[in-house]
Formats: sequence, structure tokens, C-alpha cells
Amino acid sequence: GLPDKPLFFRSFYGNNPNKATAEIFNLNEFLFDIVIAQMIEINSASQSNTKKLQAIYCGKWIVESEFQTNNSRALLLDLNKLAIAKSENKLFIMSDCNKNTMKDWVIKTAKELMNMEEENFYLAIVPHPKDWTSKENIEVQKII
Repeated sequence: GLPDKPLFFRSFYGNNPNKATAEIFNLNEFLFDIVIAQMIEINSASQSNTKKLQAIYCGKWIVESEFQTNNSRALLLDLNKLAIAKSENKLFIMSDCNKNTMKDWVIKTAKELMNMEEENFYLAIVPHPKDWTSKENIEVQKII
């Protein structure tokens, strides 16, 4: 079941070695904050039919988030990750601090970096983590 008190995903996940993805990849994060992907099994290099490896065939959703305020460089680092990723859908999550300036900049930058013909790009603006107990506004829009 769910924990009685709030628990960050990374804290929970990092302390639970029985999670399938951690066992498959021996990682707590696979390149991005969140990856939803179609998986396939492939033979190991030894071609042993008993040793199968799990591989990512294609990305369905890739999510990156950045909550630093008034720091376009920090936002750009995560936008760059999304730009080089191959996925049907991409979601960038940012805080609502200095929303208008930063939102406009992220939209403009995403349109320059993303492949508009082959993917969907979404932007979510949420309260900064310091405000999660007092603000509930969440804004999501499809950019591309």
C-alpha cells in the first residue's frame, strides 16, 4: 500500500531493490526523470536462449523537470535532454516562479529544439516544491 506519510519517489525507489526496473537496468533513473517505454527481449552477446536482456524499443513518454527559479541555463540542460531523446511524447515540468518570462522562453526554445513533425511536446507549470502545501494550480499545455 501507500506510505502513511509523503515520501519522495527517489527515496522510496532507491530503498526498494526489488523493483523490476532497478533490477533490469541496475539504475534508479534511466537517463531521464521518468521514462515510459515499449520493451523487447533480446539475446545476450553469447546468443544464449536462456539469457535474455530487456531493451528499450521505443519511448512512449519522456519526462524532465526543473524547479530552479530564474535560471534559464538549468532549464536548458533538461530541455536539451528532451531534444536528443526519441519519444512519441515529451513533457517538461517547471515551477511557476517568474512564470510569464520563463514560460515564454521555454516555449520558444522548445519550438527551436524539438522535432515538430514526429513528436508531441507538452509543458506543465506547477507550484514550486516550497509551495506545494499552499498552492494547487497546475497548468498543462501542448506546445508542439
